[in-house]
Amino acid sequence: MVKILGCILFIISSSMAGVYFSQKLKNRLEFLKEFISFLKSLKIQLRYCNGDIFQILPLCSDSKVLKVFIKNLTDQSENYSSFSKIWNDSVINISKSNCLTKSDVNSMFEFGSNLGTTDVEGQLNHIELYIDIFNKKYENACEDYKSKSKIYKTMGFFIGTTIAIMIV
Repeated sequence: MVKILGCILFIISSSMAGVYFSQKLKNRLEFLKEFISFLKSLKIQLRYCNGDIFQILPLCSDSKVLKVFIKNLTDQSENYSSFSKIWNDSVINISKSNCLTKSDVNSMFEFGSNLGTTDVEGQLNHIELYIDIFNKKYENACEDYKSKSKIYKTMGFFIGTTIAIMIV
């Protein structure tokens, strides 16, 4: 009876591990989608609003995924000497909870380091470039999710089943 219970627990726990890894892929996908939307909104706000970056940022997104990120950016404006430092700290904080790859984080660092350093037309071109970059990352994340999500779930179940069979 104890062996059967142990086998069931192995199957359930390994299946849940597969679901967890699948969810990490989905979280990355959702974040990239929201970040692209944020970039598009930032471009529009920058074009039509003449204001400081800290005034424009809260207008750019109302998604709950980026709300913490944007709030962190605007709240820290008095504590840092440059926008890029605030941006980098905020990216580090949000990357942990959204399962971003090193490539995603590095692209976000690069985006933030050049944001606000040129005239409006240069900023619009900069944002457009990063919209294209993150669109490619989003497409790759979609492919990863489609191909790996089912594999993670299936492998979790089969690994648990294999261990259960070896126990019995």
